[in-house]
Formats: sequence, C-alpha cells, structure tokens
Amino acid sequence: MSFAIRPIRPEEHCLLDEFLYNAIFLPPGVSPPPRDIISKPEISAYIKDFGGVHDCGIVSEQDGQVVGMAWTRIIAAYGHIDDETPELAISVLPAYRNRGIGTLMMLYLFELLSRHDYSKTSLSVQKANPAVRFYERLGYEVLRENAGDFIMVKELGVHLREWKNEDASELALTLNNKKVQDHLRDGIPFPYTEKDAGEFIHKTLNAEKDTQFAFAVTYNGKMIGSIGVFRKDNVHHLTAELGYYIAEAYWGKGIMTKAVKQIRAFVFEHTDIVRIFATPFAANRASCRVLEKAGFTFEGCLRQNCVKNGKVLDNAMYALLKSPSIRPLDTGDLASAIELVWRVFCEFEAPDYSDDGTAEFKAFIGQNSMADKMASGEFKLWGAFEAEKIVGVISIKPPLHISLLFVDKQYHRRGIARDLLATVLNDTSVTCGHNCITVHSSPYAVQIYHRLGFAPTYSEQNLKGIRFTPMKRLLKG
Repeated sequence: MSFAIRPIRPEEHCLLDEFLYNAIFLPPGVSPPPRDIISKPEISAYIKDFGGVHDCGIVSEQDGQVVGMAWTRIIAAYGHIDDETPELAISVLPAYRNRGIGTLMMLYLFELLSRHDYSKTSLSVQKANPAVRFYERLGYEVLRENAGDFIMVKELGVHLREWKNEDASELALTLNNKKVQDHLRDGIPFPYTEKDAGEFIHKTLNAEKDTQFAFAVTYNGKMIGSIGVFRKDNVHHLTAELGYYIAEAYWGKGIMTKAVKQIRAFVFEHTDIVRIFATPFAANRASCRVLEKAGFTFEGCLRQNCVKNGKVLDNAMYALLKSPSIRPLDTGDLASAIELVWRVFCEFEAPDYSDDGTAEFKAFIGQNSMADKMASGEFKLWGAFEAEKIVGVISIKPPLHISLLFVDKQYHRRGIARDLLATVLNDTSVTCGHNCITVHSSPYAVQIYHRLGFAPTYSEQNLKGIRFTPMKRLLKG
C-alpha cells in the first residue's frame, strides 16, 4: 500500500470535522467525548469556514482514501501567540498511526509554510499527551506552560544562529560531500568527520568576536550549512569577506540568498564594516546568482586567480557597500528611476489600491510628466546608487513634501530610505524656511514613516482610488 502527501483540496474541507474529532487527546481509560464537542466555539475555530487567506492544509492519501490531515490557521485559539503566527493541528486516523505519516505530513507542511514566508508556527498540546515528544523531535520548543498544557513554537524558514556543539554530526554530513567541497577553498579535510566538525565549532565559538561573524544556517529549525563574514586587516580593516555553503539537498531553494541578506543586515547594523565582498568561482553560476539576488554588485573577473582540483580557474568579484552613494537625479536618470518606482509600487503598494488608483499612480510617474515637473522646478529628485545601479529614489515638491520614496526590495533594511531623507533634510536650499516635512503615506509605508519620525496628522484618505495617510515630521529649529 502506498500513500502520497499533497495540499488539501476545497472539496475535502468537509473532512476536517472528522479529523478534528480524532485529534482530541484521550488519556488512558477516558471515554471518547460526544461528537458534537467540536461544535463548541473554542474547538470549532480550528475548522469553521476553512479556506481563508491564512489557512494552509495538507492531506495524506492512501489508495485513494484520506487518512491524515495537518493544517494551520491564524486564530485566537488554545495555541495562539500573536496575529502573525499560524497555529497547527494534525490528525491521523487511528488505524494508520505509528507508520511515520504524521512526521512526513509535518515536514511537508513546514515547507509549505516557509514558502509563504511564515517565520514560525505554534500549537497547544496537553502535558500528558505523548505527542509532546513527537513535537520536540520536530523542533518545537515550549514557549509557555499553563496548568494542563504547553504552548509550543517552531521556527520556520531561514535563520542564522550561533553554532552549538551538538551541530557536529549534521555538519559532518554536510561537508562529507565532494559536490559541496568542490565549490569551496582547499584546506577542509575530506572525508570530513564529526571530530573535524567539532574542532571547527570549538574554534568558531572561541574566535575573536570583532574579526569574524560566523553562524550556522538553519532551515525550518534544522542546521543545514554555514555562513560567515571575516574582517580583513591593515588598511582593509573596514572590509570583510563573505563565505558560505549549505547541504546539497537544500540547493536551488533560495535558502542561501535569504541567509546572505540576513548576515549582510547584521554586519552593517552591528559593526563598522563598510564593504563586504565575495569571490566565488566564476563558473559557479548558482553562487553568483545568490550574490546578485542578495544585492551584491559584480565588479569584475579575477582571471586565472586560483587553482581547484588541479585546474586554474577564474574568480568573480562581487561586493556590497554599507551606504550607497546619493546624488541629485537629472533627466538622464529618469528611465531607471521610474522603472524602480513602478516595480516596487507594484509589489508592495498596488495591492492596497483600486485599479483606478493604480492607473492614477502610473500616470503620475510617467516619464514625460516627470521630466516636465523636473524642468519646471516642481520636483527635485535624488537617487541612491550601488555602483551605477539606482537602488532608491526620493522626490520633493514645494513647499517641503515627499512625493516619492522607494527603495529596491533587495536593499530593504539597510537604512537607505533614512539616508535619502537625511540627504534632503541636510540640503538647506530645500529646507530653508520650513519647520516640518510632510508626506501622504500609502498603507504599506505608514510604519516605515513612523520609524523615520513622522506622525499622522489625519485619518486615512482616498483620492481617485489612492489610499493615503497624511503625516508630518517636525524639523529642528
């Protein structure tokens, strides 16, 4: 008999009643409750009107019969921790338990939730339920303890954390693979043993904290690789080199791109390093694409720069700067600036606008319209540049009003919006005579402007399909 695990189908939502009832834990000797117990509000919340935007479910099917279900919802139920974390429920029909079906369903569901960018999932389990050990094996940890149950949480997606001595076995499995080592520099033992891994972890944990920033890469709670930024010395002490690898089974899933973005944010936020570079083998296009998608700029090819496996190879030089250069834009920059604004708008702001509002915004940033506004002095624009690539735009119209402020998605969380705003506020030809700067913030950007020191001056408005909240920031006298 074979079974398959797949996403739940709409016509199978009706089966949730049966599986929810079977998920109820019964201590030894306790009689099953009446079936209408699942109609109680605190229990029916797990399945009522299932199929909403935050509902996610999978089934295990054996020979055409659904024998297991696992699903998550963001609900105010027993395992609720916040309004962004989905709570999990799982159930396998009694005749099909203890066959590993539950474990496989959970792993499939974790992957599904990760792809939807959920950072964790929670659950409630009674203390007497043997499933506590099952959840612990899958990476759940107790967040809160009540009188009779545990609230447990599992991290999802990509995370960086400090190395642990118990990571040695997984690290050995990762590096004891010729395909992985073929993309790395020499000096790593092969075969790679747990003893080698233990020595590496010990050395890393005892390294000078200001010279290397090395982390284990985890995915859905499992250690799968390594990433580190290593400071150079002498006149290059504000420059650092990036290195990374993950287990072969996790290649091609976008995991390392997320890890690189996380470590770049950490290093730029917590150290004085101003430049991070990496030199993958030029033929390793997968590694080059990781860097490109993480916002690194290709600076050139280091020809015949290294020897690996007896072959002379080229290295590609990629680098990322902490603070892109900012300068005023001219009409020659307009095409690339408008392309950036429209791309970021479509991804982050258009979902909150009506079709009319989106059309109105598109007309507003039309190239001819923008060029006319610049020529007449109605707009002044500045751009943030990484090498020759524009990565952020701000525009000001009189008296002192932000009409555009957009940053490329790959460069979020690097303080570029703050730097663009600071450039404007430091330009006395723009700010002279004004005691505040204003903006009409989209729904998406309200919290961003809060962090930039703005406060709402009125409730949300809607003009020609464009939703905005008027906000202002007082300027120092």
